[in-house]
Amino acid sequence: MDEGQKKISLPEIIIMGMLVISSYLFSLFADLSAPVPIIGQIIYAMNWGWDLVVLVITQFWLIMKGGIGVSRQLTMLGGNLFDSIPYANLLPVNVVIFFMVVYLVNHPKVMEKVEKVSKVAFGKLPASTKKQSKQETESLSDNDLEDYATQEA
Repeated sequence: MDEGQKKISLPEIIIMGMLVISSYLFSLFADLSAPVPIIGQIIYAMNWGWDLVVLVITQFWLIMKGGIGVSRQLTMLGGNLFDSIPYANLLPVNVVIFFMVVYLVNHPKVMEKVEKVSKVAFGKLPASTKKQSKQETESLSDNDLEDYATQEA
């Protein structure tokens, strides 16, 4: 990928940003109108459906635009799930996390640094586990080659 080329273009960021911001504003309106009898309860119930729709759309869009990676997906999923908590979604956490994930997808060097910091913060696998898994994958590939050779003969 070229240094100046981004995975997610500005028009896409604007369109998806409008979706996420509208989801936040609807959640804010639904939480504030919840005490209103009947109409407030209907709007509050619709909020859960709208949050689910936005969750699916943003997760799928992020996967399609190259945001595949455990840390990016879990970050966006965490923001979407936090937005589903009643009265906690008064904070624009989902909007902030969306723009943070878009920035990380568009700047892979920054993402590498974030992943290194998260590995240090949350610990690493023991060296024996890494060696064992490497040996297992090598033996699997050797077995697969032998099976392929016997099928060809």
